[in-house]
Amino acid sequence: AVSGAILSIAPLDYDSSPGMRVLALVVVAEDRGTPDQLNETTTVVVTVADVNDNNPEFPMPAFNASVVENDGSASLLSIKATDLDSGANAVLHYNISSAFGDADSFRVDSAGNVFTAKQLDRESRSVHTLMVHVYDNGTPQRSDHAMLTVTVIDLNDFTPYFLATPYNFDVAERTALNMQVAAVRAQDNDTAPFSRITYSLTGGAGTFDIDNTTGALILKRDLDYEGTNAILSFVLSVTATDGTNTKSEAVVLNMTDVDDHEPLITNLPATVNISAAELGSFFTLTGTDGDGTAQYNMFNFQLVNDSLELPGAFDVLPGGAVLPLPPFTLPSSVASTSIGVLACGGVGLCSSIETLMIRINRPPQVQTRYMFTVHENSGPFLPVGTVTATDANCGSESVEGCLRFQIVPPSRYFEINNFGEVFTTSTPVNRERNNSISLTVEVSDYGVGLTTVQTMVIVGILDRNDVRPCFEMTSYALRVTENANNALVGLLQTVDTDLGNNSQIAAQLIGDRADHFYSRHYSNGSVAIYTNTALDRQLSFSSSTVMISEAVQLSCSLPMSTASTT
Repeated sequence: AVSGAILSIAPLDYDSSPGMRVLALVVVAEDRGTPDQLNETTTVVVTVADVNDNNPEFPMPAFNASVVENDGSASLLSIKATDLDSGANAVLHYNISSAFGDADSFRVDSAGNVFTAKQLDRESRSVHTLMVHVYDNGTPQRSDHAMLTVTVIDLNDFTPYFLATPYNFDVAERTALNMQVAAVRAQDNDTAPFSRITYSLTGGAGTFDIDNTTGALILKRDLDYEGTNAILSFVLSVTATDGTNTKSEAVVLNMTDVDDHEPLITNLPATVNISAAELGSFFTLTGTDGDGTAQYNMFNFQLVNDSLELPGAFDVLPGGAVLPLPPFTLPSSVASTSIGVLACGGVGLCSSIETLMIRINRPPQVQTRYMFTVHENSGPFLPVGTVTATDANCGSESVEGCLRFQIVPPSRYFEINNFGEVFTTSTPVNRERNNSISLTVEVSDYGVGLTTVQTMVIVGILDRNDVRPCFEMTSYALRVTENANNALVGLLQTVDTDLGNNSQIAAQLIGDRADHFYSRHYSNGSVAIYTNTALDRQLSFSSSTVMISEAVQLSCSLPMSTASTT
């Protein structure tokens, strides 16, 4: 070159040819003279200056690292980049940005070493995807980036917890053994194997067990709601453990009743007596059910075996009332019949069929009136008469065992036995006070009294000669005219309350002058006194006595004074 300028004839690469970063050039300067050219040499040192013509580069486009959770200053890896430039152009700076993760949880130093900047929680984020950037210090600035995936390694730092609490389950009695009756479920936010849960059970007196893997509660003993000392509510404690951490939760299992008992009719078999004219309910069935709750111990009664003798004559209401169906007319030939009854609960559990014997109780038959007689003042236990009665229900049974006779109201003078025989008591009857006594006799079914009839018994009291005849006055003063023959001296009145011949009297005059008089007696009890001879007034007369008597010679006497008159 004429100018002396030194020009490069090929690119000089500072980075790829370190040996050519300083070049020593020998420069020859010569003239063009003749014949000899003159020249001189000099050495020119050329130093190649670096320019920022290379990007910093990571050794690979993506990196993977792992770190144990909860370590806030862990060193993850070195992710150092290279830059072929030199000097300031090769000074690198790093930073981290987030693609899918928390960039603030990490830091990178100037050497490309990556660390955790705070504790990581695997359960919040198990994988962090980051972008690591590198920048040089040249102009223009050049950069590179690489993906860093950080996997957080789990620690057993979570305690299991139960889902869907509180636990309150119903378990029906009679559930088959070894059946699952409930289940609990716990969860652990750690990863396997730290999230693997084992269950255990305490309480329940051996009635329940638990599957230690699934949390299923298994019945191991029979449940009977109505059993003696039955436990109706079990309070258990279930524990979940991951091997290190444990959690317990209460479980309540309530035994529920089922309809597993048949009703029982408590007042059958029985016999009931009804009137042939019965109109309403005549018997009420009672029963019981062994189930423990009201919804299952309810039951209804029903007629299942109708009467053979009287089909369709009776009905049984669900509540237990037994009643005749109208029109209720019974043939006289039917004395008794029976029906079959059972009690059924809500799910078809029924009692055994029980029998109600129905005895058709017709009224006793007795005539409307009886007439008996008895003498007054008779002694006790004297038969007076018999009230006869019949009853179709007696069958071959004696009247004494079938019917009951009684005098209503009770009488002082008469009693009646269960043969219908009327007899006197120890209290005598006085005919002069009561010439007849009316009794009401009630005849009813003996021991039952469902049907009763009454009859009238009239007892006539027969007379006895038990009353002494007497004059109405204790003494009489009579006067008569002298010299009168067959003259009426006076009329005396007697009293005798007996009847018939017992009241007929005979008069007799006695005394020192009784032969001067005679008497006549009449059916009305009157006694007439007459003179038998003419009486002389001057003669002295003493009193005479008139005696009256009956056939039985009961008598009373009184003095009779007579005087002669002029």
